[in-house]
Amino acid sequence: MTTRTLNLPHDITINVQQPYAEGHVLTQLEADKLNHIFADNIRTSLMSKLKRADDGISADDLQTEFQAYADAYSFAPRSAKTTADPVAKEANKIAKEQVFSAIRKKGGNPADYSSEQIAEYVAKVLQHKPEIMQEAARRIESSRKLAGDLLSDLFDEAA
Repeated sequence: MTTRTLNLPHDITINVQQPYAEGHVLTQLEADKLNHIFADNIRTSLMSKLKRADDGISADDLQTEFQAYADAYSFAPRSAKTTADPVAKEANKIAKEQVFSAIRKKGGNPADYSSEQIAEYVAKVLQHKPEIMQEAARRIESSRKLAGDLLSDLFDEAA
C-alpha cells in the first residue's frame, strides 16, 4: 500500500496510507463519490463556456456538448502545488494581474485563455521582470510588519 505525505501546520508531517489502487473494486459509496467528482470536474470545465454562450443555447445542445466532453474526459494527475513561499505566491499574483491587464489592453478577455496559457504568460513575465520578486518581497514584509504591529497593539490592550 502506498502512502501520501501530508504537511500540517507547525512543521508537522504525517504519512497517510492510500488504500485505493488500480484494479480496486469500489463500494457503492466510493463509486458515488467518484462519479460526483467526475460530474463536478466536467461542470466546472464547461461553466466558463456556458457563461460566454448567448442566451439562445438550448438544453439539448448543451446536453450533447456536455456528453461529448464527458465521453472524452479523463482524470489528470494533480499538478504539484506551485509553492508555499509567500513571496513567490505574491509575485505570481502580481504577474497574473499584469498578464490580465495586457490582455484587456489589447481588447481581449482573460476568460478566453486557458489556465495553461495564463500560467505560461505569467512565467514569461516573471522571467523578464525580476523586479516583480522585489515588489512581492516588499509587500510580504510590509504585511508581516503591519500584522505584527496590530497583534502587539491588541495584546497590549488585553493586558
